[in-house]
Amino acid sequence: MTRPPTTTGKAAPQTTAAEYALGVLEGADRAAAAARMANDPTFAAEVAEWEARLSPLAAEIAPTEPPPTLWPRIAAGLGGGPGLWNSVNFWRMAAAAGVALAALSLTLGPNLRPPPPPASRPAAPAPSRTLIAKLAPAPDRQPVVVAALDTNSGELILTPVALAIPADKSAELWVIPAGQKAISLGVIDPVQPTRMPAPAHLNAANRPGAVLAVTVEQPGGSPTGQAQGPIVGVGGFVES
Repeated sequence: MTRPPTTTGKAAPQTTAAEYALGVLEGADRAAAAARMANDPTFAAEVAEWEARLSPLAAEIAPTEPPPTLWPRIAAGLGGGPGLWNSVNFWRMAAAAGVALAALSLTLGPNLRPPPPPASRPAAPAPSRTLIAKLAPAPDRQPVVVAALDTNSGELILTPVALAIPADKSAELWVIPAGQKAISLGVIDPVQPTRMPAPAHLNAANRPGAVLAVTVEQPGGSPTGQAQGPIVGVGGFVES
């Protein structure tokens, strides 16, 4: 008949590592465990693992000083005398129970926590809108400049189509909000497309009645801030 294995009274390696991490080893046992950590990397790793598992639990518990009468009452309830608290076997049993409880808490803890609130979805970007203005000498004429305004990026692009400007003159762009005076947006290239950030007051061009216009001015544009030369193209914004 096979005999059950005999016990030597020594704790298993994992139990010893847990007891060391819990701080319940004393005297020669604790010194032996500390010496083993210095020479046994596997054992040292077990201690470190238990310390990492148990330290978050200890951090959440506020220290409390028990009343002097608590320990005698516990000893009387367990049927043990003062020698019970000096028993190594008792503390090893308590340590094993504490380790089991800690491991159970680490295993079940995430499952017992309430689910995190659903992450709020970022607001969908506004749909891109492009407004087009065809600047022509007259409603029945071909445009000389086509202006495109991206309402999301706020960029204004002027593309010359048939803009004939004398070499000693400049083409100047204006926005004319409904019921207001013309506001200069600067000189544009009569041949190549011109890109510019749409000025804040160009927002008025989105309102009914606002128009863009191109005039022929002296080099560098009108020095007075008001149109002086002839209008060669005018047109309002419409959504493309």
